[in-house]
Amino acid sequence: MISILTIGVVSYNYWIRTKSVFANNAVFDLKTSYLAKAGINYAFFLLQNDQEPSDNLNEDWARIEPFTLGGGKVRVKITDESGKININRFKENRTILCRLFDVLELESGKIDAIADWIDADNIPLPDGAENEYYISLKHPYFCKNAPLDTIGELIMIKGMDRKILDDEEKGLINFLTMTSGNEININTAPSKVLEAILNNRALSERIISQREEKPFTNKTEIKDFLEPTKTDLFTCESNVFSLESTGIIPPHYQKKIKAIIQKNPLKILYYKVE
Repeated sequence: MISILTIGVVSYNYWIRTKSVFANNAVFDLKTSYLAKAGINYAFFLLQNDQEPSDNLNEDWARIEPFTLGGGKVRVKITDESGKININRFKENRTILCRLFDVLELESGKIDAIADWIDADNIPLPDGAENEYYISLKHPYFCKNAPLDTIGELIMIKGMDRKILDDEEKGLINFLTMTSGNEININTAPSKVLEAILNNRALSERIISQREEKPFTNKTEIKDFLEPTKTDLFTCESNVFSLESTGIIPPHYQKKIKAIIQKNPLKILYYKVE
């Protein structure tokens, strides 16, 4: 009888401790979620109250330091999507994309695979892939044959992997978007994007140096700096931004929210909790 009671007490104690752990995890999950949401709302506030004549990397939205809130910490990062190349405008941007892949030291054959994923036909390009390739995979799926909805879709394309997409320095997520317009923001574009557009590393470095000292504020200043044929490729204003907010409670609880928003009028284009 004592043995049976002992087993019962031990089992009950284990059950109670397990429930306690689950309850604590649920509480911390909720807290980190609200911290991450607070970061997103703070990003909204900064962008909506931005009154500068141009958008550049010297503004408050581009230089957010981590801050403490409610016993936790919040990290917020805002990235200008107008400083990236629109992958869905593939036909008009193909030459620029080829140069970008050269700058990033990626195989040029991957360009054909991206083109086949986006175009409407089912005819593979020399280094590309259509349905015949994708349905032959161990876990088959169809070629989309339509524009990308998220940059993450690139992982589904022949020849792509996580390193190519997410590498901190050379990951395509830093240089490609689906939401920018015809013009690239000269104040926020990464140096590799500028180099791919202008096909001139020295000039891209001069632009970086110039905008760090004094950002471009209008088209006239851009025209004075670049030759006329290049001026129409650039702007100094942006309207679409990606947000990443992470709520953290030490030692290891965290929740991340990613979003893409249109600033004016305010519109959420993409929202994901991770």
